[in-house]
Amino acid sequence: MDEVAIRRRVIEALQDAMQSRRRGNEGRARVSARRAAGFAISLEAQRQDLSRAPQSAYKLLRWYAQREDLQPELRAAAQRLIARVGPDFRLPHREDPLQDAARIVTALLGEGALPPDWDGDGGAFHAGGHARQE
Repeated sequence: MDEVAIRRRVIEALQDAMQSRRRGNEGRARVSARRAAGFAISLEAQRQDLSRAPQSAYKLLRWYAQREDLQPELRAAAQRLIARVGPDFRLPHREDPLQDAARIVTALLGEGALPPDWDGDGGAFHAGGHARQE
């Protein structure tokens, strides 16, 4: 996939994350945020000619989180995006998944990779709140 297509997918995934949050579907918002970060990481892997890089967003984030050459906040953001929710559907951390995705996207693609209507959190994120609405 070329860079223009990947950037378009990043924006679409972040927009979906914001819209999902506004509808109260935090689980889908987190999945979309993870997808956006995964697309950005896939472009970075292409740039480095890493033909053996993982393909799924989850595996790309896991791979990215293990890179020792990254800034600690980027590794931590990737680790949080792949963290499992507890039995009560709560995240084990207080950070916002949409902010974590935006941190990774801007580090790899620049500020211009965020949607024009990016509001930073797509609505209210409640730390420790539910990751999935039922």
